[in-house]
Amino acid sequence: MMRHDFILWQMVFRGMGIFLVALIVYILMKRRKRKELELQIDKLQKTIEDANHTIAVLNEEIEQRMNQFSSRLKVGRMLYDQIMKNGTTSLWKKQHYQLFNEYYERTHSKEVAKLRKGRTKVQLTPHNLFYLILKEVGKSDKEVRDIMGISPEALRTLRFRTKAEK
Repeated sequence: MMRHDFILWQMVFRGMGIFLVALIVYILMKRRKRKELELQIDKLQKTIEDANHTIAVLNEEIEQRMNQFSSRLKVGRMLYDQIMKNGTTSLWKKQHYQLFNEYYERTHSKEVAKLRKGRTKVQLTPHNLFYLILKEVGKSDKEVRDIMGISPEALRTLRFRTKAEK
């Protein structure tokens, strides 16, 4: 009977040993998995920080461009208003024509698209587009000459270069 008890206890201890080994392996595997997950979380947090930094930089660039664009449109609007009140371009430089054209194109995109249509082979400089816009808004040849400060011959040349009708 004693031998039988000894064997029984031996089996119990072996079972407990196997159970403890299995439990330790299970705990170690869980710890390893936890470490892997923590590493993944750290990588994701680093990625999030990088992404947030990139987003902040891009948002700042967008804001700067919007401010620049907004100020360009304000100047373009001012130039447009000046011309509509029969102002002249005598002191204008290329940039002024560009600003005027940008403003007009933003506010009258369909009209400008029509002006550009069929003129793909013709180089529409800011000056040429400005002329076409003046004709689009209904300015007469005399008004165009007065606004642009050009002679009738220069107007004919401009009309020819832009392929505009009388």
